Amino acid sequence: MFGFRAPKFLALFFISIIVFNKNVDSEREPRPFHCTATGPTDTTVQPSSALTTNQDTTVQPSSALTSSQDTVAAKFMVVCEGLTMNITCSGKENIVISDAVYGRLVKGSVACPDPLEGRDITINTNCQSDQTSKVREMCDGKSMCSVGVSNGEFGDPCSGTYKYLNVTYMCT
Repeated sequence: MFGFRAPKFLALFFISIIVFNKNVDSEREPRPFHCTATGPTDTTVQPSSALTTNQDTTVQPSSALTSSQDTVAAKFMVVCEGLTMNITCSGKENIVISDAVYGRLVKGSVACPDPLEGRDITINTNCQSDQTSKVREMCDGKSMCSVGVSNGEFGDPCSGTYKYLNVTYMCT
């Protein structure tokens, strides 16, 4: 799911939260958690000491997780082109971006209905651009972050197609 290769991307619309377990006091080998989506893919989550993502859908929470809490919930946000993404963490928590993709992989009203759909045009639904590094630069470590979602900010991976920014993040 976190590599955002079709059809794995579709699972984001059916999973609302993945919980990461971090044993703060122990050095023992982490136990993998297996989450099953109602979409077309499964996701394996393995706690560790560094935040990394890869195309095999393994996600490992950051060593920045220093609170006494045992769980951190991953949150998903889809923001349509032309709108502003607003992320706010409560209290003394800070934003940690896990993944960000700008583009379009779903037709219709599932995510940001295309205002041009139904007209005599071709809508590209195999369009994505990894924007994780850029969104991390703008948001990581802050308690709140606002980013305009536009081709000007993220480039245009598929001209003429209405796009959205899909972000996975945590408040730690």
